[in-house]
Formats: sequence, C-alpha cells, structure tokens
Amino acid sequence: MASTTPSSCPTRIAVFVSGSGTNLASLITASTNGTLPVEISLVLSSSSKAYALTRASDAQIPTITHNILPYKRAHPQEDPSDRSTSEAARDAYMADLARIVLDHEPSIQLIVLAGFMLVMTPSFLDPVAKKGVPVINLHPSLPQAIIGTDAIPRAWSAFQEDKGQNVTGVTIHYVICELDKGPAILYENVRIRDGESLEELEERMHRVEHRRVSQADRLGIRKADMRIG
Repeated sequence: MASTTPSSCPTRIAVFVSGSGTNLASLITASTNGTLPVEISLVLSSSSKAYALTRASDAQIPTITHNILPYKRAHPQEDPSDRSTSEAARDAYMADLARIVLDHEPSIQLIVLAGFMLVMTPSFLDPVAKKGVPVINLHPSLPQAIIGTDAIPRAWSAFQEDKGQNVTGVTIHYVICELDKGPAILYENVRIRDGESLEELEERMHRVEHRRVSQADRLGIRKADMRIG
C-alpha cells in the first residue's frame, strides 16, 4: 500500500549522463557525506567515452552505456545523406532505455538527467510514468526561456547584442514530452556581468548547477516517496 510519508531508506536513483559528469560528481559527494538521502544505484551514459563513467566507477557505482548508434544503423533515414536520427531509431532506443531502467535491480525510484544529451520521448516517458518513477532534468536557463542545447552560449550572445537581456539562470524541472517545458522544481537567476567572457559565465552557471542539483533531488525524492510503501 502506498505511503504519503517519506521512507527512512535512501531513495534509489539513476543518473543519466553524456559527458564529463560534474553534476554527477556533486551528487556522489552529497550522497556519500549524508547531505542527500539517496543511493545512486545506476549511472547510465549515452557515450562510452563519457568521463562520468570513470567518476561512477571510482565511486563503485554500477554503470551502463546505452549508445544510439546501433539504432541509427538499424533504422536509417530514407535519404542516405541525412545523418540525423530517424524517429523509428529514437523510439526504439528510448523503449529499450525504459526497459533497462525499469528492469534494474534494485528498482529505481527517481531518474536524474544530469547532462544527458538526448531528447526524451513518449517511448521512454510513458512506461516510466506508469511505474510512478519521476524524471527530473537540469537545464541552464530560466524556466522555458531558452529551449534546447547551448543555452549558456545563447544567453551570453543575446547579452552581447542587447545589454538589457542580462539575466539567465538554472532550472531543474520534471521532464515531459515537450522539451525543457516541464514543471519547474526550482530555479535560480544568474545575472550576466558586463565584460565577462563566455567561459566565466559558464563557470558561474556550473557552480549554481552543482549547488542546486542536490536541493532539487530532495524535492524529487518527496514525489518518489509517495509511491514507496
């Protein structure tokens, strides 16, 4: 029977990554020092070259690489010169991704997208939602302000053209089918400073991300705990 009170046991989370894993590192630190009541049960990467896998292995966290390239070969675009991912390839990949996570033992109670560079589709989100597993994402922009990739460079470039556009931010939100438009869990404004380089802005944004990702996970855990019992 479901309980509306938080479980005393750590919430088991899966962290999805694609790159260096700096936000994963923050989660590992928070989980090991006791400030975040989670057990990182799985780190899943879309790339075998992601340094995040090394971070996970060093922390003795199980890892899986789930690469989309075999799916692109199995489901190519009709135009051979088109190297983008076909809808059939993406759907097959995401369906298998859902199976990997939902079949994992021990069961996953919360999924955190921490620099996962693939767009989630209903083939993944629908079966995960049916099992009551929340999915949250970290996005380097204010809620629904800049959608998609390269949000920090785009905000910095907009500021160079119009000094009035001097505020960007970091949002952590629940994931829905519409890209970067899920309900916000929390967000923080970051003011772009006159004269600072893109690299300096990126560094400040990443510091906010690292601090906020654990706070957002606590809120996500509350939703996950609603189905534990």
